[in-house]
Amino acid sequence: MAQSRPIKMVVVGDGMVGKTCLLVAFTTGAFPGNDYEPTVFDNYAGSLLVDGVTANLTLWDTAGQEDYEKLRPLSYPGSDVFLLCYSISSQASYNNILTKWQPELKHHCPSTPYVLVATKADLRQEDSAEELVTRASGKKLASKIKAYSYIECSAKTGERVREVFEEAARAVLQPKSSRKKKLACAFELDEDYKIDSDYAFSLEEDDDDAEASWFRQAVTSPRTGILAAFESSRDSSTCSVTSSGMSVSVPDTDIPLPRTSR
Repeated sequence: MAQSRPIKMVVVGDGMVGKTCLLVAFTTGAFPGNDYEPTVFDNYAGSLLVDGVTANLTLWDTAGQEDYEKLRPLSYPGSDVFLLCYSISSQASYNNILTKWQPELKHHCPSTPYVLVATKADLRQEDSAEELVTRASGKKLASKIKAYSYIECSAKTGERVREVFEEAARAVLQPKSSRKKKLACAFELDEDYKIDSDYAFSLEEDDDDAEASWFRQAVTSPRTGILAAFESSRDSSTCSVTSSGMSVSVPDTDIPLPRTSR
């Protein structure tokens, strides 16, 4: 018999980005008709099986308009996860994720995870004069705000709607550790930094949630006593060292490498 877990999900974001449509599409399997009216506050329920666990969902819709600034946070206590939504057709709603919505959630629920959701993905398939927020921009924002994951979906077509809620449930059932983790890393030293013997070391990653990261670690050559440093991308098992000018190059940065006393 599968385990079960109640999960409270709260959907936030600017008005008219499609939050209610997303909830209706998930709970009913249909897109709201032309008589649809945006919701101020409403609750829905649903369930799904995620990695062997039955997630019993209570879904809280919220109003993004400024008129409800004081009422909206009343729905936040006890939340297990947030769906942080913007529309790909609204640059303003995208910008407000960073300037308004993430700060609001961090203020009221600093330890609660959230999934970044880009709505109205069906517009990418249409010949539209609108300038849409790119996927790359969405992924970059997700990394910046440390979202559990990033998903583009369409309530109109049903594209990836279920996946939104599966990922939100996983954020609760399988939270990413905020603790530093050790990563094994091989490295290559150039001629100035050759060492006489092999030795092992580990690499600390400060940000588990980042989509891509670079790392650096100082090492001292047993032979020369010179302090070197290495860098690595998240997906690379090799760390390279640059000694020219006693600096190592990393994205947009030059890190000085001081010498140690011999």
